[in-house]
Amino acid sequence: MPLPAFLLAIMMPELGALFIYEVDCAMGDVCRIGVTRWEDVPGEAVDRYWSRIVEAGAEVVDLSEEAADRVAEIAPTLDALMLTGG
Repeated sequence: MPLPAFLLAIMMPELGALFIYEVDCAMGDVCRIGVTRWEDVPGEAVDRYWSRIVEAGAEVVDLSEEAADRVAEIAPTLDALMLTGG
């Protein structure tokens, strides 16, 4: 069972950076982390983001351009948001 709070670390060697996010979820719930995905973000970068989130025990919510018109519906269901850029 995933922990109710955890740190999500994403290493981005091409940027020389390590990003650490603290994520809090209700006890027993799987954290839902929204990840933005735009056409300028390379597919391999998205794969790395998603795999780190899944490894940490959370669920990825794909926030592609197609989801942009449903932000008001999706946002309240998220525990965290990861903004990406190319």
